[in-house]
Amino acid sequence: MVEERVGPVRYVVGRIWPIVITQACVATGVGLNLTVASLATVQVTGDERFGGLAQTCTIIGAMVLTIVATQIAARWGRIISLRFTIIFAIAGSVVCALAVGLGNRGEILLFLGLFLLGGGTVSALSARFAAVDKLGSGNDSTAAAAIAVVLMGSAIGSAVGPNLYGLFAEWDPQWLTPMQMAFAGSAVLFMLALAPLVAERRRSYMPVGYRGRSSLKKVRVQWNRNVITVFLVAAFNHSAMIALMTMAPLHTDHLFGPAGSGLVMTAHLLGMYAFGIWVSKALSKIGPQATLLLGAVILVGSAAALIVLHHLLIFFILGLFGVGLAWSIGMITTSSLVSRVSDVDQRVALQGGLDFAINVAAGISSLSAGLIVAAVGYPVLAAIVLVTACSLILLFALVPGPPGVASDGWEK
Repeated sequence: MVEERVGPVRYVVGRIWPIVITQACVATGVGLNLTVASLATVQVTGDERFGGLAQTCTIIGAMVLTIVATQIAARWGRIISLRFTIIFAIAGSVVCALAVGLGNRGEILLFLGLFLLGGGTVSALSARFAAVDKLGSGNDSTAAAAIAVVLMGSAIGSAVGPNLYGLFAEWDPQWLTPMQMAFAGSAVLFMLALAPLVAERRRSYMPVGYRGRSSLKKVRVQWNRNVITVFLVAAFNHSAMIALMTMAPLHTDHLFGPAGSGLVMTAHLLGMYAFGIWVSKALSKIGPQATLLLGAVILVGSAAALIVLHHLLIFFILGLFGVGLAWSIGMITTSSLVSRVSDVDQRVALQGGLDFAINVAAGISSLSAGLIVAAVGYPVLAAIVLVTACSLILLFALVPGPPGVASDGWEK
C-alpha cells in the first residue's frame, strides 16, 4: 500500500492538503474575528457590559449551525456541509463590517453577524472529520493522523489571526476604519478557505457505506454508556481548556506583564497543536483508554501547578502548556473514537453531536469562568478543574465498559 511505503503522516498530508489549507485560512479568520468581536460590540453599543455578548452570540450561532451542518453532511456529504458553514462565516464577516460602519444604528445587525460567524467555528471543528472522510479508511492510526494534521493547520491561524488586527490598525485608509478592515479581511480569509474546496469532488468525501439523503431518524445519536463517556470526556476536556485559557491573560498580565502573558499563551498554543502527530502515534500504540488516562494525568498535574505555583512564571507556562497538551490528547482521541463507527449515518450523528457538545461546553465554560475568577480568583478556577478531572477519572475507573467496545461499532 502507498501508506505503508511513505508512512502515515506523509500519506495523509498528500491526500488531505486542501483541507489543511482550508483549516489554516479558517483558523486565521476565526482568530482575527475573536480579537475584534468584543471591541466591535463595545464600540457599536457604547457599553462595555455588552462586550461579553460577542462571544456568546458566536457560540450560539455555532450550536445552531452544527445541527444544520450535521443534517447536510448526512444528506449530501461532508464537503457540502463544510462549504455551507464557510459561506455563513463569509456572510457574518460582511454583516459585521457593515454594522460597524453604521455605528450605534447597527446593533441588531452586528449581533446577527456575530451569530453567523459561528459558521467559522463549526468549519474549524468539522474540517477534521472531512479529512477522515476523504481518506475513506478504517485504519485508526491513519484517521488519528488526519485529525492531528488538520489541528496543526489551526496552529497557523492561531498564531497569525490575532496579530492581523495590529496591521490593520496601522494601515488606516479614509474609507474604512481598522475594525471594518478586520472584518473585511476575515471575509477574504474565509473566501480563501473556500477556494481549495471548490475543485474537490463531492464523491471523494463520501465514505464507504454512504447512502445519502438519510432520514432525520437515522442521523440521531443512539445513546449508550460508551457514547456518553466519550461525550463527557470531550465536553469536559474542551471546557477546562477554554476556562483556563481565556482567563489566563487577566491573571498573567497583572503578575508578569504583557511579555509574560505572551510567553504563556505561546506555550499554551504549542501544547495544543505542536504534538498532535505524536498523540496519534500514542493512540495507535497504547489504545484510547491509556491515551485518555495520560491526558487526564497531564491535566491534573497542570491544574495543580496553576493552583500552588501560579505566582511563578515558569510554572504558569508549564501549567498552561500542559492544559493545551491535555486538550490535544482529548480532542484527537475522542474525535478518532467517533470516526470508527462503521454505520455511516450513526457516525455522522456522533460527529455532529460531539461538536454540538463541545460548543455547548465552550459557551457555559466561557461565561462561568469569568464569574468564578472575578469572585474568587484564578487558582480556585484551576482547583475546580482539578477536582472535576479527578472525579471523572475515579468515575470511569469504577464503572466498567470504557470506550472501545466492539458491540458499539468501536474496535479496541
